[in-house]
Amino acid sequence: MKQTAVEWLVEQLKEYKHLSYDEQSWVFEQAKEMEKEQMIEFAKKWGLTIEERELSYTERYDIHKEYITEDKLDLLFEFATNENLDKLGVPTKLITITYNNKTIESYE
Repeated sequence: MKQTAVEWLVEQLKEYKHLSYDEQSWVFEQAKEMEKEQMIEFAKKWGLTIEERELSYTERYDIHKEYITEDKLDLLFEFATNENLDKLGVPTKLITITYNNKTIESYE
């Protein structure tokens, strides 16, 4: 059976405990790419449609209030730049999954 991205990541982190922060970041990015490829394979096998696109500034602004926590209230009163939206943790991507005419939307 093919190794999953998570299994690969755990194996890498166990084997290479001495990795620097930058090297660990690279390993996590590789695992994310692996996971994405595995999701695409899964989607093709089961007839799912998966679309991913960048959110516009307007879309991010429209949802930003959902991401304000008590410790970030000061950002609410600052101008809502993309940088401040990033600080709030407002998603930058919309992922849409469609199967049997049903759609699920998720932000990343």
